[in-house]
Amino acid sequence: MHSDQLYYLIVLSQNSSMNAASQDLHITPSALSISIKNLENELKMRLLNRTSRGITLTEQGKQIVKIAETFFNSIKDVQEEAAAHSPISGECQIYAVQGVLDNLLPKVICDFYDQYPLLHITVTTESMPKIIRTLNTLPLTQYEFALIYTRMFDGQLPVFGDSCSFTPLTPVRLLAHIHERFPISRTKNPSLKSLLNYPILVYNPASEEQDTNPTIGLFSSIGSPRNIIFESNFHIYQSMVQQGLGIGFNVISPLLSLNYPNMENIHTIVIKDAPPLYLGYLLNNDNTLSLPAHTFLDFLIS
Repeated sequence: MHSDQLYYLIVLSQNSSMNAASQDLHITPSALSISIKNLENELKMRLLNRTSRGITLTEQGKQIVKIAETFFNSIKDVQEEAAAHSPISGECQIYAVQGVLDNLLPKVICDFYDQYPLLHITVTTESMPKIIRTLNTLPLTQYEFALIYTRMFDGQLPVFGDSCSFTPLTPVRLLAHIHERFPISRTKNPSLKSLLNYPILVYNPASEEQDTNPTIGLFSSIGSPRNIIFESNFHIYQSMVQQGLGIGFNVISPLLSLNYPNMENIHTIVIKDAPPLYLGYLLNNDNTLSLPAHTFLDFLIS
């Protein structure tokens, strides 16, 4: 006895003739008839009443159909349970602003791969204007969401176009990396305004427009720093901070792993009056996330 014979019998129970059932099964009526006859011979019982008006199940046939349906349903349950516990595989592509890539993603993605070795996350860094423009464009691109920083304006999160929404993952705090040569390094919680008289180092990737840099945006409401130095290479930027060529900035939160080495002669200080900052993801409202993308976001949130 083969499972396909039992499946054929179930389909026959849902039709009134061999011809109709064979069409549903995409086999010939004769092949179906032979298969059911062989099943009857193996079971040593008659399963069908065959008349000129069509076919009906015998009482034994009805009992076998119930048993077969239970069998196939049980197989399906086992398959679904196995699928639920099988390793998730696949890949997704996301955007990230450079600061998120530098501070968050190296450690997070390593931890993610340790737990989900069959998943792959491809990260592309872009400027905020391009990310917003791309995610608001239809048809949707291959990028499923973007990880970004943003700050609140008058107690409200900004709007990122008609088609996108921002979901905060965690608040972040602004840090200043200040060389001990600067007197303000001995201040416990300096204000942003107190930094205006010092040279400000701004990490600004080549893909970013300087006037949209989030660090510059932080100073927009309190004034312009005396001297701003832009650097597009992250390692050179770190070296400039370490040698005291200016004050550098970073952020910290429960999700972030600071990508700065322990720097001698550098004081890392929380800025007390910095605007509220958030790390979160930007998503096109019409986009349905893939399972890998959902899994990665759930991993970040947890």
